[in-house]
Amino acid sequence: MDSSLQVKPANSLASISLMPSNIRFANQNSDEQVVLFIRQHKVILFGYFFRFLINLIIPIGVFFLFQWLGSFDVFKNSRIDIKGVYIFAAFLVWYLWSFTSFFSDFLFWFYNAYIITSQRLIDLDFIGVTKNSVKELALSNIEDVVDTRNGVLQTIFDMGRVDISTASESTKFFLNNVPKASKVRDFIMDMALYNGNKAR
Repeated sequence: MDSSLQVKPANSLASISLMPSNIRFANQNSDEQVVLFIRQHKVILFGYFFRFLINLIIPIGVFFLFQWLGSFDVFKNSRIDIKGVYIFAAFLVWYLWSFTSFFSDFLFWFYNAYIITSQRLIDLDFIGVTKNSVKELALSNIEDVVDTRNGVLQTIFDMGRVDISTASESTKFFLNNVPKASKVRDFIMDMALYNGNKAR
């Protein structure tokens, strides 16, 4: 077994966990075991956090920009006078939106997951607080698994997209921005072959 996919204690913020003991889901069969739990690579989460930091800085930058522009003679006689309470309200709305947006991004990252069990592949899609989607695919129906990397970011951080296809052209699964994409591909293919042989 590859050293990068060793059995480890399940971490609540892990991007990939092999044989996690504390992962359960609805409609799990009594004889079904979670073998691999995958989220998008953590660099995606860092991207959300970086955007959040930029959003925190923008209002301060705009404020100082207006202060600087106000020091010029051409603007000194301007009749535009914005009350402090309106500036405070604008800052408050902006920061509330920034925090809400980051929290929403975090929930999207945290709850969008892929679960590979001893019997099937499950794709959990978090669409909103009150809406989600669950797709599943029997491992024995998997025909081909391909991994692709696009761009410098995916190459540097060893992540990519894993495309899973079945005999039916209309049935395809896409695992986006998964860590160690090539190893995940090999793992899924091995599980598919094992389940296919067992079904015969």
